[in-house]
Amino acid sequence: MYFDERRAHFLQDRLQRRLKICGLDNFYAYYRLLTSHQGKTELIALVENLTVNETSFFRDKPQLELFQKNILEDLLRRKQERRDWSLRFWSAGCSTGQEPYSIAMVCQESMPGVKYELVASDLSSGSWSPVTTPVQSDGSGQFVNLPLGGTSRFFRLRNR
Repeated sequence: MYFDERRAHFLQDRLQRRLKICGLDNFYAYYRLLTSHQGKTELIALVENLTVNETSFFRDKPQLELFQKNILEDLLRRKQERRDWSLRFWSAGCSTGQEPYSIAMVCQESMPGVKYELVASDLSSGSWSPVTTPVQSDGSGQFVNLPLGGTSRFFRLRNR
């Protein structure tokens, strides 16, 4: 994880919360707890507290547009020149999976018929279990950013 100066207040606030929960009064004592043999559980709790579990399909549109219009086009051109058709993408920090599904939708639109592998991961253990079941409720607000017609092209509605 990386926090620049603009996020210093966020980091300090989250650390203060953990100190209070652990009954500690200074950062050095908290550091000693984290680095001790007993600190493994607290380290997991800290990571959970520092991660942002915000997600939605096509959440960061400018980033995905850059990926589609610049990176994919250039990548495909270079792969064609080398006659190398293996493509592998990694979506890190993807919470419950809407980001990698968004990348997959962009790839399907931009590279029909091209095979690729998409690996997704997240530090937050609370995010892992929903990823194995790609079903979203229509009331979650996760579909709000989908391109026009995206819901019908990439998802099937199912009756409850």
